[in-house]
Amino acid sequence: PILMLRVPLLGRQLLRKQLPARYIYTLHHDVGGKLDLTPLDLRERKPEFWERQTHALVVLLVKKRLMSVDELRYGIENLSGADYSALTYYERWILSVCRTLIDRRLLPARLLDAWTTRPEGHGQEKEKHAPRFVAGDYVRVRPELSPILVRKPHLRAPGYVHNTVGRVQSCEGSFVDPLYAAVREEAAPQPLYRVQIPARALWRSSSSS
Repeated sequence: PILMLRVPLLGRQLLRKQLPARYIYTLHHDVGGKLDLTPLDLRERKPEFWERQTHALVVLLVKKRLMSVDELRYGIENLSGADYSALTYYERWILSVCRTLIDRRLLPARLLDAWTTRPEGHGQEKEKHAPRFVAGDYVRVRPELSPILVRKPHLRAPGYVHNTVGRVQSCEGSFVDPLYAAVREEAAPQPLYRVQIPARALWRSSSSS
C-alpha cells in the first residue's frame, strides 16, 4: 500500500489489476461496492446537547492547535470494525479525541479510565500487592468485561484463556501491570503467577491435559 501511494495514477491502476485484492488498502469505513449495508436514515433531527458539546470541543482543540482535523479522522479510521459499527457519529469523535489527547500526553489516561466502567479489581493502587495465591490453588482467569474504552488495553493474557480455571504452579515475583506499563504509567507491582490450564478447558476438541 505504501508503494501504491508513491507511484503515478496509471501505475496505481496497473498495480490494482495485478495485485490480489488482499493487498489493496481498505478499511471498515470504505464501503464502496458493498451491497449488504443498512439503509441510511436521512431524516433531519436536532442534535442532542452532548453532541453539540462534542463538536464545540473539537473546534476549540483545533483552534488551540492541540489536535487537528486529520488526527480526528485518523483516530476514527483506526477504530476496530466492531467499534466503528457500534458507535454513533459523535461517539466516534469522542473516542478519537480521547485517544489523541492521551497519545499526545495532554490528558492523563487514568482520568479517563476513572470515568469508564472497569471490572472490579482493575485498580491502580500505589501500595505493592501481596500474593493472594500459592502453588496448588485453583484460580479463574478474569475476563476483560469493560465496555469500549478510550484506549485499547494491553493485556498479556490472551482472550482464549479468559474465564477459564487453572492451577497455580508458582509465583514468579511482582511486576507492574502491563496495562499501565505499556503507556508509561506508574502503578503498584502485582504478583505474577504461572498457571497451568488443561488444554481441554481451552479447546474442546483436545484430549490432552
